[in-house]
This record gives sequence, C-alpha cells and structure tokens, in this order.
Amino acid sequence: WARGCVYGAGGGPDAINPLRAKIGGVDPFPAATQVRPMTAYVDELLYPRRLAAAILGVSGLVGLGLACIGLYGVVSFSVARRLRELGIRATLGARPADLVRLVLEEGGRMAAIGAVLGFAAGLAALRYTAHMAEGIPSADWLVFVSVPAALGVAVLVACYLPARRAGRVDPVETLRQ
Repeated sequence: WARGCVYGAGGGPDAINPLRAKIGGVDPFPAATQVRPMTAYVDELLYPRRLAAAILGVSGLVGLGLACIGLYGVVSFSVARRLRELGIRATLGARPADLVRLVLEEGGRMAAIGAVLGFAAGLAALRYTAHMAEGIPSADWLVFVSVPAALGVAVLVACYLPARRAGRVDPVETLRQ
C-alpha cells in the first residue's frame, strides 16, 4: 500500500518517518520498506525512453555535422574545378567581388532548391509516421528551420572560400594551366 503512496508537496525524505509511524500504528509488521516519492517511480519508468531519445538526438546531430562536412567538400570541389572558368571571367574584366557573387548566387540557388525538397520530404515522412504511433508531433518546426539553415550555411561557406581564392589568383597564371 505505501509503495505507491505520494506525500504532499511540502514533503520530502523527512516526511517518510511520520508515514511509517502511521502504518506501524495499524500494523506492527509494516511492509513499507521502499517508500519513495512518485516522481522517483516515474523517473525510473521513463529512464529507458529518455535515454533512447537522448541517443537518437545525439545521433541526429552527428549526422547533421557529417552532412555539413560532406556538403562542404562536394561544393568546394565543384567550385575549385571551375577555377579556369573564373580565371577567364577575370581576364575579361570581372572583379573578384563579381566572381564571389556569381558563385554564391549559384550555391544559394542550389541550397534553396535542396531546402524546399528536403522540407517537403521531411514533412511528408513526419505526417506519415505521426499516424503510426501516439505522441509523435505532426511537425517539429525547430528541426524544419535549423537543419536547412545549417546546411545552407555550409553551402554558402563552401562556395565563398574557393570563390574568394579564385578571385585572388592571377588570371594569366590560371589560363596557363
């Protein structure tokens, strides 16, 4: 009986002794050996789920980090391959700022298209799985905003750094290669 008993909001470990005394007055051999607050029982029951949620959250952040690193590598390599084209544009009179803007516009367009497609696919997947289990939210806007923002920043940085390097290269040296 006392196993699931909850003491008042002002109670704490000191409130267990009067409870044991009350039970001992009724039954000289009480079985109230594990009197704990209800929150301790709830925490004990929810621990596996909370641990699984924490592990999945960390795994998701690691996956996002790996996606940003991979995206940076691919976009940076793609821009570096265009070094000759950017050198020709510089020879024809393009300023370094024009080259950077050109590459950033193309990268930003690519990031926007990817964000829209990813948002639509993610929303469809979340709506589909929300019907399979209770308690899954139909939309998690924090994730839908932060993930495309992080990937968009990775794309823009990956475009900016090689484009800036290409803007500093001597056009004649680039054409000789």
